Amino acid sequence: GMMNNLWGNSRYPNATKIGAWQDPDMLIVGMNISDTPQGVNMVEEWRAHFSMWCMLAAPLWIGVPLPADPAAMDIFLHKEVISVNQDPLGLMATRVSSSDDGHATVWAKKLASPAGAASAAVALFNTA
Repeated sequence: GMMNNLWGNSRYPNATKIGAWQDPDMLIVGMNISDTPQGVNMVEEWRAHFSMWCMLAAPLWIGVPLPADPAAMDIFLHKEVISVNQDPLGLMATRVSSSDDGHATVWAKKLASPAGAASAAVALFNTA
């Protein structure tokens, strides 16, 4: 599933560059809203999924017919997150830290920036 694809792709950060993108699979954003188990916030999972695919510089293959669920459309159209995916450097985020139990990970991605200033996107990904 999604988690296996994320962990699998994260092992090869140098394989992603301009013109060579890893493909961890299509986005699940917008899927299974009617089958969501009690207590699971599917919209939050969709946000996390979309954000991590943007951090990976992965192709953003939408896996549902458009227009989709309104919450999914808000995620698909989030300009700031998409700008991380579309950054001109084309670099993939790397895992820089993990909690002792492995449920929380911190990811960083170097971004292009004006006038040589350092710029990065940082994501905290919680699987618990």
